[in-house]
Amino acid sequence: MSYISDPAGVTALAIGAKYGDEPKRETLSGYLREVLLRRFMHAGLTADEAQELAQECLYDVLVNLSRFDESRSNVASWVSGFARTSLRSWRRREFTRRGAELPIDYSRDVTAPVAELDEVDCAVKNCLHDLHPVDQELLHMRFSLGLSFDEIAEKSDLSSVNARKRLSRAVDKLRRDPVLRDALGL
Repeated sequence: MSYISDPAGVTALAIGAKYGDEPKRETLSGYLREVLLRRFMHAGLTADEAQELAQECLYDVLVNLSRFDESRSNVASWVSGFARTSLRSWRRREFTRRGAELPIDYSRDVTAPVAELDEVDCAVKNCLHDLHPVDQELLHMRFSLGLSFDEIAEKSDLSSVNARKRLSRAVDKLRRDPVLRDALGL
């Protein structure tokens, strides 16, 4: 967590808070809240989303503070693990929630679709639905939004190499899907 400037001082606060020193716990909480807030805003969340996620993550850190072992890692890397996990969980929750919501101006198309296109559309939707939510999100970012692999990596908390590999595997799964191939006449 590159935002922690004085790991020794923060480690001292964490050790004191771990052993019940309430003033140190309060100081550590305030400091980590600001660090997490900046980190989540840097990851692209709005101020409200970052505030909510920072509070969730800080709660997890403080609940698990008794498990912090200063001989194994410093506070920065320990808290960074909580931040990464919280951010990934939040993105998955948001992706699922947004996928379930319909836009306000959504209305069904009243024209009758061509039977073949309807079959292909249904097959594509089913194949995409069977993919892991992270893969669905990566496909959307690459092909719907037209983002580069570096931009995808920035927004998905993956390296650009991992984003490229996951996308490649997801596209390969779609290419090999027998239902989709049959609908396309391949």
